[in-house]
Amino acid sequence: MLDYSDRQLGETSISSQQGMQNFMAYGNKFVEEKRQKPGSDIVSLAVTGELPKGLGKLTPLEQLMVFSVVTVAGLETTRNAIAGGILAFIHHPDQWLRLQQDGCLMNSALDEILRWTSPTPYNRRTATRDVVIGDRLIRRGEKVTLWWASANRDDTYYEQPFVFDIGRQKNLHMAFGSGGHSCLGSQLARLEMRVILLHLLDQVDGFRLDGDVNWVRSNKHTGIRSMLVRFVKRY
Repeated sequence: MLDYSDRQLGETSISSQQGMQNFMAYGNKFVEEKRQKPGSDIVSLAVTGELPKGLGKLTPLEQLMVFSVVTVAGLETTRNAIAGGILAFIHHPDQWLRLQQDGCLMNSALDEILRWTSPTPYNRRTATRDVVIGDRLIRRGEKVTLWWASANRDDTYYEQPFVFDIGRQKNLHMAFGSGGHSCLGSQLARLEMRVILLHLLDQVDGFRLDGDVNWVRSNKHTGIRSMLVRFVKRY
């Protein structure tokens, strides 16, 4: 999965195309295994479950897309949030010290990292009915782009939105979307981030950049391709 994701980071090349082919080939094999021997996981549910209102099962292509969405969404976004969070602490060392001194700030720190990094800056939706937002009529079937990164810097909601504050209390960010489209893996992502930060808190007093940050060439994912970091070991 990491090989596929590394090739796909905002690039268009023969290498990334081959990575996609390999990924989908693996996905087809994985879905078929779940079809033959289903478990209690999400992909098994997508393969064996029935849609409401008598619509039957998902098509094989739709089943493959469920595998793709669950895999990619749970990989790139989480590691981008972790890397972006470390970069935020590099730029704001006082916040790392603050977290070291008060572990009770962990939950709010995770939310602030997610708000600050906005791993998925936008997503697109299709209107299921006519609706008026502000003074704009959006008709059924029209596409709407939701800029979550912009919402996460909304100064009509956030106090000092361009300040990285791990103790921020009012922080209903949009990093995981909202409503029926909320991220299925949000709790897993939080857990992964928590585990990483707890290990770092036990062993590291701080971080230093050792070179430039190489960002992903993508407007779909706020990601870091490479970032050399020196850890200040705790003695």
